[in-house]
Amino acid sequence: MEEAPVNRGWLHRNRKPIAVVIILILIPPITVYTINAMYNIYLSNNPELDPTYEISHSLTVWIAPGEEEFHLHLDFYGSEQDVYSEDNRYSGLSIRVQPLDDDENNIYLYTIPESLLSVWVKIYFEQGTDKPSIILRMDLGQKMTTTLIGREISILVEPYQG
Repeated sequence: MEEAPVNRGWLHRNRKPIAVVIILILIPPITVYTINAMYNIYLSNNPELDPTYEISHSLTVWIAPGEEEFHLHLDFYGSEQDVYSEDNRYSGLSIRVQPLDDDENNIYLYTIPESLLSVWVKIYFEQGTDKPSIILRMDLGQKMTTTLIGREISILVEPYQG
């Protein structure tokens, strides 16, 4: 006796075209969502590229050059506790200083709130260890001069005047 062939339904017979249609419906929204998420992450790490951010402050740094190239790191915080816990950093930047380079460095800051009258700054040379470092309170609009490992560093943070 022969067995009768199993009559499969329409869904089973058309499973491959249905899978293609489902993929074509799901892939574009997932792709757009992923691209937007990556773009937002990129902009959060590079606020100066975001057209919705506005320059809040201008930073001028004068550094006495040395015999060799080095990097000066500046991290800006709202309070002394934030500096020590390394939480709520407003901005962090690195300035490359070449031998005999005695120019002033002008930089725009985007993430410091405009309502502040002072900020705390952590100054250091080595990125990995951040030792030795200096932690100072700066009044905005007033030039501050300090010395770290024999190098004189002057910093001026002012509200941006467009």
